[in-house]
Amino acid sequence: MNFGTGLDRRTHEDASIPRHSSTRGHALIVSWASGGNLPPLLAAGRLLVAREHAVSVLASAATREAAVRAGFEVIGYRRAPAPNTELAFEQHAAELMATAAGTELALDVRDVVAEVQPDLMIVDCMLPAGIAVSEAMGTPTASLVHFPYGPVRAQMLRGAGAWTTDRTQLNITRCGLGLEPAADGLAAWESPELLLVTVPRWFDLAADYPAKVIHAGPLGITRPIRVGTTRRRPLVLLSFSTTVMEGQTALVQRVCDAVAGDELDAILTLGPAVSAAEIRVPNNVEVVQYADHDQLLPTCRAVVTHGGLGTTLRALGHGKPLLLLPLGRDQARRAARSATVHQSRGESGRRDRSRRARRNGNRSTPQSRPARHLTNTCRQVSPPTAFPFGSACTRPSVQWV
Repeated sequence: MNFGTGLDRRTHEDASIPRHSSTRGHALIVSWASGGNLPPLLAAGRLLVAREHAVSVLASAATREAAVRAGFEVIGYRRAPAPNTELAFEQHAAELMATAAGTELALDVRDVVAEVQPDLMIVDCMLPAGIAVSEAMGTPTASLVHFPYGPVRAQMLRGAGAWTTDRTQLNITRCGLGLEPAADGLAAWESPELLLVTVPRWFDLAADYPAKVIHAGPLGITRPIRVGTTRRRPLVLLSFSTTVMEGQTALVQRVCDAVAGDELDAILTLGPAVSAAEIRVPNNVEVVQYADHDQLLPTCRAVVTHGGLGTTLRALGHGKPLLLLPLGRDQARRAARSATVHQSRGESGRRDRSRRARRNGNRSTPQSRPARHLTNTCRQVSPPTAFPFGSACTRPSVQWV
């Protein structure tokens, strides 16, 4: 099967696509799934806009609202179905991976590229059909990898699968685009000119990476210049996945039960995955659907989270203690890595704390107090073998269970 050169140029759901006169070029961001995939894609778009590039976003029903809210020109898919956001990834993984590698998505991307004629594409790394289109049409492309790439690459080097890629379906799509089949999973993943990994190099697996693999670090994290608070009690951020995960509601409830009655306040961000009506919320917990973590974190003393990469890196970036409660996927590995990095970087921090403690007469610092408040919380939320939260946290403390 070959898709041919006579593309279906029917108008997209967003009507005509305007031509841009930007002297710096035009970038097309290819999104499809929400969750952790989307924020770094939109952050990359904002960085390009700040450098006077025009940016369009190809969005599904799951990503459209966020792209519109961010101020981008949004183009809709015509053929490819939107992901079902009411199911956990694990419940329909095969279907999602087939769509992401499939011909319908490829044809939609190809139509938009033919119409927009971007100078650059930034594609969600989990959309191999979109990456194949960029290869077929000769458009320079960055695959945006929103998780530590080292463990994934090591797995593919061992021949242990193509990591969330339906290679059989992808090769059918590639054939239709006039491309050779991908020899293996690694060849498919590393076909773009650039793999932009949105974690720091020190957070990823220590390995020799090809020159095209660039660790850019987290995108879009900002620190307010001035932060003030009138709160008398420590504030803790409780943040869990914005996509549906198995056991998610039960975990949120356990955390809420654990902090009830503690001498602290908490803000619980639920996103669209859990309804506040499903949770018994104690009086000291405020529930919001979304919150700007960069604005909120400076006023927080600690963060309790499932270990999503965005929240984890933001907390580390703001220097906040972390309690990580993985629900699944790669979160346990990420939590273990966070703890390992903290331990390896903590020796100098412990020396610094000892010197400060001697100067302060061993008085606790402002950041050490919320850790003590959360000790009982950790015991309630975690199994008996869990590590308690550190008692002194002038540098970010990481514990996971």
